[in-house]
Amino acid sequence: MVLRRVDILQPLFQRLKRSSEGEIRRGLIYGLPEWQSGSPGVTVAISLLRYVDTETTKLALRSLPYGMHIIGLVEFNRDEEQDLYEAVEQLESPVVFKIVDGKVSASTGLDYLTNLHINIVSSEVFWEKTVTTFHVQGKFLLYSMLETPDLKDSFAQGKARVLNQSSYVLGNKGVVTLLPRHGQILSDKESLKGELRVGDLVKGLGEERVEAYFRPGISLINVTLLFDQTKSNSNKKATLLISDTSARCKFFEHYLSLDYLVMVPNGVPAHRLYKKLNMGFLNQLEFGFHDNILDQLTNSISAEKPEPFHFWPPFASHFVTAIYPEQTSEEKLKEFRHELHELFFVREVRPYFRRSAALFQPMTSLISPHLSLKRKGGILVNGHYEYKHYMQDDFNDDGWGCAYRSLQTIVSWFRLQGFTARPIPSHKEIQECLVSYPLDMGIIRQTYSSPLVVGESR
Repeated sequence: MVLRRVDILQPLFQRLKRSSEGEIRRGLIYGLPEWQSGSPGVTVAISLLRYVDTETTKLALRSLPYGMHIIGLVEFNRDEEQDLYEAVEQLESPVVFKIVDGKVSASTGLDYLTNLHINIVSSEVFWEKTVTTFHVQGKFLLYSMLETPDLKDSFAQGKARVLNQSSYVLGNKGVVTLLPRHGQILSDKESLKGELRVGDLVKGLGEERVEAYFRPGISLINVTLLFDQTKSNSNKKATLLISDTSARCKFFEHYLSLDYLVMVPNGVPAHRLYKKLNMGFLNQLEFGFHDNILDQLTNSISAEKPEPFHFWPPFASHFVTAIYPEQTSEEKLKEFRHELHELFFVREVRPYFRRSAALFQPMTSLISPHLSLKRKGGILVNGHYEYKHYMQDDFNDDGWGCAYRSLQTIVSWFRLQGFTARPIPSHKEIQECLVSYPLDMGIIRQTYSSPLVVGESR
């Protein structure tokens, strides 16, 4: 199919217009290639990432939802960017974006002489109408000696086990199940039978779509991955990591928490969904867990369980995934978070990728309820927060807890923006700070406290 048009998300288009050679030098464009966009002759540009070598390409693959691929590059000086062209030369129809005096153009074809029409698409329309993101979770038992050949064999067996046995339950109520091997759709709903596209499947799920505070209206579906976890299906060993220091022998056995995102255009035939969910699993297993464990072993004889975290940073307007060793502190992860900032051409003005800022955390409070208010005017708050109020968490603070709840709400904002990893303080913890002041108040005194005093306690 001849490429005729490139759809570009508005945030990326604006970023390219404002860019200069010094700001985004050596950038690759990621998005939906024509063969995956669901629209013949159209490719979709979503994000801009730095290219240094194959290692940054691997980092991009583990950081982006499965379904996003390299589609082209941004050119400033072709003579100095030959390796960028080498990075895209294997693509079927790579796109070259050029920025001259704030104007963006795109071309493809032989020697990139065929101009493409640029169609600007809003993020809201794209994430709500054009694609659906499937959030897949499950457990995966990995067991292996902590040696490269053994790890490779164990991961290979794990891949085969999931590819042959996995089934996927779509939504939280189990309305739709994709059965093993060929992904046959099993459902009691008549509307979910026959020849369907992904958009039809999502529409049939209806209320099963997730209400996401970070991107209202996004088409997001929870998926549970199921397969046989018994060791009898494998000859190999498994997954967290137990140390026998006397024998200098390391054995890794643990249930890894599979948690990955798969982005699928709504126009794709539904029977292809099963394979895409499987490929998303393989992507996280290889570029996420496998590479993370090997990276740990370069500086240690042991390794921690790798854990995925998902983010929606404001500069990207799409999901970003980071995989961190379970027990490693935020301070020790600072260098890796810096690599993510470099990858996305983002200055370190705030910590976007701390665990506390991750999405899909269990929260009992309302998130940013002001967004549902129908009002005109300025922004009430920049970022998200947990709304804390009287009587939450089975704690009776009726008539005296407003200042404490206000402080908890403020601390939640700092957590969700990644500025702190400290937990939200309880009433008792706040009053323990207050007792250091020359005030006559005991722990959990159920009387009103001035918001000024409570605020100063932190």
